[in-house]
Amino acid sequence: LGRPCPEKHGLFWKGGPMELIHRTSELLNSLVEKTICLLLAGMTAVTFAQVVCRLIQGSLPWSEELSRYMMVYLTFLGLSVGVKRGVLINIEAFMNLFPPQIQNTGALFVTLLNMAFFYVLLRYGVKIVLFTLRQTSPAMGVKMGYIYASIAIGAVLMMLHSVDNLLQKFSNKATVNSHD
Repeated sequence: LGRPCPEKHGLFWKGGPMELIHRTSELLNSLVEKTICLLLAGMTAVTFAQVVCRLIQGSLPWSEELSRYMMVYLTFLGLSVGVKRGVLINIEAFMNLFPPQIQNTGALFVTLLNMAFFYVLLRYGVKIVLFTLRQTSPAMGVKMGYIYASIAIGAVLMMLHSVDNLLQKFSNKATVNSHD
């Protein structure tokens, strides 16, 4: 009523909730990619320091534990980047045998199945975090809940990226079909 309609681009309009999801997904993915690089570099440095110390004087008691925890975070954060980029293992060769409509339905089904799995990861990841917050790691004394939080963090990121990928895919299809 008297207000201009927002500029629309398929299902995404400037300032709309779907654009917010997309921008959030892009921003978090960018941060996660940088974090992964830092974790990998840190893991390499700690492992190298452990090898050098073993040759010189003796081992660093905390290095193996720190490397392991970095690897755990690297795994779940890396999975979220894989979901964002759409490079996780799928049945593309099989799906290419079908017409595009069935391919789209199959892709939607697989994504929804993945999201259900990510929800289970999140639900039980949070339970594990709450259960292990009082436990500490043997060498570093870190609360184990912080380590297990990687499961829940990764699950949230994977769900966000899955939603964004679905919205992007079907928004682009709607835009293409509306121009035909």
